[in-house]
Parts: sequence; structure tokens; C-alpha cells
Amino acid sequence: MRENVSIIPIPLAEIERALVESSAAGVLASYADRYLPGANLYDDRNAISDALTFFGRTAVLNRLQTDLTNLQGVGLFGLRKSGKTSTILQLDLALRGYPVIRVDLQSHGEKTRFGRDLLQEILDKLIARAKSRIEVPTELASSLREAEAASDVVLDFSRKVAGLAALLKGAGFDLPIVCCLDEMERILPVPSDPRERVQEFNAVFGALRALSQESRILSLLVTDVHPDCNRINHWPQPDTAANPLYNFFKELYLSPFDEQETNRMLTDIGRLMGLRIDRQTVATIHRQSGGHPYLARQLASLAWEKSCGAGASEIQYGEARQYIEKPFSYSGLLESYVSRGIWEDLDKRHSGVEMRILCSLASSTEGWVGESSLVSSFGADSREILNALIWLVEVGLVARHDQSGGNEYRIGVPLLTQWIEMGVIPSEVHS
Repeated sequence: MRENVSIIPIPLAEIERALVESSAAGVLASYADRYLPGANLYDDRNAISDALTFFGRTAVLNRLQTDLTNLQGVGLFGLRKSGKTSTILQLDLALRGYPVIRVDLQSHGEKTRFGRDLLQEILDKLIARAKSRIEVPTELASSLREAEAASDVVLDFSRKVAGLAALLKGAGFDLPIVCCLDEMERILPVPSDPRERVQEFNAVFGALRALSQESRILSLLVTDVHPDCNRINHWPQPDTAANPLYNFFKELYLSPFDEQETNRMLTDIGRLMGLRIDRQTVATIHRQSGGHPYLARQLASLAWEKSCGAGASEIQYGEARQYIEKPFSYSGLLESYVSRGIWEDLDKRHSGVEMRILCSLASSTEGWVGESSLVSSFGADSREILNALIWLVEVGLVARHDQSGGNEYRIGVPLLTQWIEMGVIPSEVHS
């Protein structure tokens, strides 16, 4: 590096896959763009596929590997931008001996009858994995027939998956197939949906559950912000069967980083940029972000851009302080994430209890607020309040201090308190 040689690190697993899929040139170009001098490696806004800049989720990855290879379905939950998709991408590299497939459910979210196309996409990805090692017979490579309802093709789908599983095993893959479905909220039925959409959901996931529990050839991993897919038993739509995913998944949350993890992430990324970031800057970023990696990286990105920029060798707290402590005055991106990625998500889900808890804690002058005091201040079902608090703590929006005399709570992300104090919350939420 002293002789101006740029190091472009590429994971071996990704090189192996690129060679098989004849995509080596594209992968090399992508990594070269990322690691050439002057790049802002803090400013990652999409899922992180690069193992070198993926931090803090080793324990989660180890648990996922153990559970999924043992046919345990897993639900991975956390805030938007908390690393769910990034974790799946790293899982794909970690389990490269297994046929891992990932489906982004966003493209299926607008359709009532989404089931047939979703099942076909799963088959297409499995077929592609098999073709990387072996020729796939025509009967397995052929598409599902066009059908209005998923229930019309689930038997054929299950038969093809079983055939592909045997083919993959013969080609040297380990089983089970690991099927990752990203953003479950895109297809999860809501009360306003027609009965047909519930039937599609039940047919698709009834088939996937049977392939896991009965045929024992497929493990299922789903991601979402909330664990609704695992908690709903009966749908509100009349004449519909129960949710086949009720209590099916082991729930795993992506919690915020502790200070040591934040320090390692920001320091190591800085080193890749030829940059030093001082301890006080790191500590302040961790406190302001509550340890949420996306917020921490964006605060570091803002500090780098505003206080020093390309060519600088150090981010110093004295110069970066104003941007870290009052970032909404300088970054529309951070304000947009809090308002849309956190608050708007709660609003769309009609999560009034969670929103009121956050407003109450943000406006408290007492620091930590006792659980009994918090619960009694709401005229709602105490069980609903406690369930809301559990989720808020799991995703890191609220911090909990466990005490034998009663738990205490406070806002876990000071940036969120700043945003609420800006007065952009509808007045009815405060009531």
C-alpha cells in the first residue's frame, strides 16, 4: 500500500461461484469499483455481500448454520437496514456446500394470486444451482403449468423439489436445501386482503412446511421486521384454514451492536480506507446510533465527508462532533431512515402502542422509566403493552435495565429522541 498498490479483497467462495457461473468479470469489476482509492466504504446503503465489511453477526451466522442444517425453520427479525439480507448473503457463502437459494418477495407482493410464480421462482433457483454441477433432466427442468391458484400446482412443485434434492445430493451437495425468503411482510396476508390471498399463502407455505417436516429435504429461513408470520394462528378472513407457519419458526432477532462491535466495525472499515477514526468519535457514534450498524456507518460517513473527506488520514472528534451530535441538520438520508424506515413502518402496521411508548420515553425527563409506571400510564391491555416493549427491546429501539424490583426502560437510539423532539409526530400519537 505504501507503494500505491491497491488491494482488492474478494472472498474465495465468491470467486468459486463466479467461475462456475461465468460471471468472474462482473464480480472483479464490482470489487474493483468498491476498493479503489477514494471510495467511502462507510456509505453502504444496500445489503452487504462483501465478507470483509460485514461485521458483528458471527454468533447469528453460527446459530443459523446449526439450526438450518438440522431442519429447524428460523425467522430472522429486525429493523429495516439492520442486516437481515446481508446476513443471508453471508450465510450463502458460509454454507457453500449446501444448495442455498434466496428469493426476494418484493416482486410477489402486489399480486393476489402470487403462489404459482413464487413456487416457480424457487424451482428456477434450485435448477440453476443443480446446473452448475450436473445436467438436469427435462422433466425436472420444465416449468409448472400455468394455474390460477397455487393449490393447483403444489403437488407438482413438491415432486420436482424432491427430484432436484436427489439430483443435488448426487452432484455432491449436502442436504437439506436451504430456502431463504426475504421480506415476508410483502406477502403476509392482512385483514383487508381478499380470501384468495390467504389461500395462496396457506398453499405455498403448507407445501414448504411439508417438505421440511415430512420429507426432511428443505429448511426454511424467512426475514421480516415483525414476527407476525410466526404469531398469527387464525386469519380474520372467513372460511380459511389456519396459518401453516404458526409457531413454526425459531425466532432470532438482529440486535444492535455493543460498543466493542461498533468500534471494530468503524475502525476496520477506516483502515480499509487508509483512515484513522479516534476513540471519542467512535464512542459518540455508538451512543447516538444505539449500536445500530446502519446508523453508525452513516454517521461515520457523514463525519468523514463533512469534516475531512477523500485524502484525509484521520477523523477527529473536534471537527466531526457537530455532524455526529446534530446530524439531521446535515443529512437528509438519516432523517429519511428514521421517518420512513422506522416510524412510517410502525404507522403502516398500525402499531399505535409501540409509537406511544417511544413518544412517552422520548419525552421523559427521568432517564429510566419503571415498567409499572409505563404500563399504568396507558389505558390499554397490559399484555399488549408488554408485548410491544419486548419487540422494541429486541430490535434495539428501547433499552431495558433488568432489576428484581421491576424493569426500567429508556429510548435505545438517541437519534430517535432527537427526531421525535423535532415535532414531526402527529399530535394524536402523543395522546
